Parts: sequence; structure tokens; C-alpha cells
Amino acid sequence: MMDMPFVDRIGREHKYGGQIPIDLCPWAYNETTAYEFFPLSKDEAIAKGFTWRDPDSREYLSATVIVPDHIKDVNDDILKAILKCVACGKNYQIIPKELQFLRRFNFPIPAHCPLCRDRARIKQLNPMQTYKRVCDKCDVAIETSYAPDRPEIVYCEKCYKQEVY
Repeated sequence: MMDMPFVDRIGREHKYGGQIPIDLCPWAYNETTAYEFFPLSKDEAIAKGFTWRDPDSREYLSATVIVPDHIKDVNDDILKAILKCVACGKNYQIIPKELQFLRRFNFPIPAHCPLCRDRARIKQLNPMQTYKRVCDKCDVAIETSYAPDRPEIVYCEKCYKQEVY
């Protein structure tokens, strides 16, 4: 069987068995998890051969309900309501399983759309990088995702197990 090359739109040749060409990805770069961990500008992404999706320019609807501050004051009509994200202005809705979860844990109705909530969670993650530090208990050299200037106490595996178990 002969290897048939695939040439993408910026001229890179891809052969059978190699990495899947970017041109075949159904998502734009700024819609992927890669964008959250390795952010690129639109120009940088396009220069590397990725596609980019600009935000919708449409007008979003106003919220159809004023959301109570406490979940105990929310009735099932919220499932039919249109909510508006306080950060980006996009509309979103609450689904029955989500409302059940919020009630179970006594959480308020979110004021942000799912995408804004996800991006906020990603910002709280440690960077995909390791740093050389020393254990705060026994001074042995370790590598960790916590930067040296962070305030967290960081232990080596042995000291951590002694503290936890």
C-alpha cells in the first residue's frame, strides 16, 4: 500500500500514520481545551494553520426572570426562563438535572453562562509547568506545579503521606 500524502492549506505534508492534520479538526482553536491551556491570539493561531471562530455578533435577549439570591426561593419555572450571563451577555438556561444538583447542595442559580464558568475554573488550575522547590518539612528537593512564590505549603510524597495517613 502506498502512502498518500495530504497537504494542508499552509503547505505541510501529512502521511498515513502521522498526526491528524489540523485541517480535519471540526473545532476552531479558540473553542478547544488547547486554547485554555496554551492561549494564542487570533493572528498567531491562523499563522500556525488553525481555524478561528469570531464571537457571534447577534443581540442576546434580556433575562425573562429575576433570579432569587437563595436556591430555596427558586421554583421550577426557572427551567423555562431565559437567563443572561453577567460577564459576556449570552443567554443560557437551567436544565432539570442542574436544578436538582443546585438544590441538593444548596447552591444559588449561577449568574454566569456555562462557558464563562468553565473559563473561570480553568484560570484557577495550576499552570502546566513544574518548578524546583524543597519540601517544607524535610528540605528534600522536589518538583511541583506550585511556583516558589506561591504561599501553599508543599511536601514531598513521603512527608505528604505521613500528614494524610
